[in-house]
Amino acid sequence: MSGGVAASLRRIFVANQHHRLLIVSTCLIPKNHRAFSMQYKDTEKPAHPFDYVNKNYNFFRHYYLGGHYTLANIHDNTLFFHVESNFGVRRSDFVKRLANHIGFLPISKPDMDRMHFVDETGTINTRQFHNDYCLPRDYMPIPEEWHLNPNHYGSVRLLRPLLQTMTYQLRMGLSHMLSTGQGIVMDRSYWSYYPILNILRDFGFISQD
Repeated sequence: MSGGVAASLRRIFVANQHHRLLIVSTCLIPKNHRAFSMQYKDTEKPAHPFDYVNKNYNFFRHYYLGGHYTLANIHDNTLFFHVESNFGVRRSDFVKRLANHIGFLPISKPDMDRMHFVDETGTINTRQFHNDYCLPRDYMPIPEEWHLNPNHYGSVRLLRPLLQTMTYQLRMGLSHMLSTGQGIVMDRSYWSYYPILNILRDFGFISQD
C-alpha cells in the first residue's frame, strides 16, 4: 500500500466467501479517493525502531540514554485498522490475510482464559474450578454462554476481565505501532463492547458508573 493510498482510506468494505460483510475502519479522514489493490505491498521499515518488548520508554531514555525519538518512525503507513464483524464469518482469518497483504502486524483477539484464569503451565483453569463448585448465581460464564443467557451476575463477572483483556490488547498494539512505525490490524478491540455496555446499562444490568 503506497503512502497516498493509505492516507486516503476511511472504510473498506470486503465481502468474504460466505457473503457476509466485514467492515475495516481506520482513524483518518480521506482527502482523496483512489482505487487500490490488496495484492500490492509497499512495506516501509523504520530506520531505528524502539525495542518496546525488552525496554520501557521514559523521560530518561529519551533525553539521556541515546535520545531515541519514536516519532521519527511514524510515516504514511503507520495506521490503525480495526476489523469488526458478526460471529462465524472467519474474521480472524481475514485479519491475518489483510495484515499480510499490506505489510502490517496482525493483533489477534486475546484469550481471556489464558490471561486471567489459566496458570503458567496451562493445566489449571480457575474459572472452570470455580464453576464446578459455585452456586448457580455465582457462575462465571464465557462470552458464548453469556450471549445465550445474559443476566445481572454473569454480566459483571464476564465484562470486567473481558474489558481488561481488550485494554491490554489495545495497549500492546499501540505500543508496537508507535515504537516501530509499522501499522496494525486489530481483531476487534476495546470499543467492540461499547454497544453491549450501553444495552446493559439501559436495561439496568449495570450501573451508570
